[in-house]
Amino acid sequence: MKQNPFFETLQESTLFQDSQLEVLMTRSKQENTNVFSCALDERFIDEQTLLKLSSTYTGLPFKLIDKKSLDFKVSLLIPESFAREHFVCPLFQIENTLTIGLSNPFDTRILEELEFMTQLSLNLVLTLKKTIGPLISYCYSYQDNRAKSL
Repeated sequence: MKQNPFFETLQESTLFQDSQLEVLMTRSKQENTNVFSCALDERFIDEQTLLKLSSTYTGLPFKLIDKKSLDFKVSLLIPESFAREHFVCPLFQIENTLTIGLSNPFDTRILEELEFMTQLSLNLVLTLKKTIGPLISYCYSYQDNRAKSL
């Protein structure tokens, strides 16, 4: 049976016990979801360590993003409800490329929706899920304040 390549990365990391790996593989199959999501939910290791493993596996950068990384104008490209539901935060745009902060690089459906929605190429940056919510609130508060001033 062919295993998930990211699962193999988790095995090789030696950060998980065999019983934990079994739980992840079983849940992933039963729930038809990616191993990363299961590992995040199970909290066998902290999110930052898991994201750093994902960064190594995917080649995507992992960064601790703060408010200084945001350009308010790009929040107009993605509905706030979508950003909150999928834990994605638009950071900035350079020409035809939109940089997005996200915590799950393995949900390709969301990435496809973002590309379709924005009609832009995406540059992805991995960041902690717990920081995305406050960043979204800050980013979209600009729209609220702008609407109030009109």
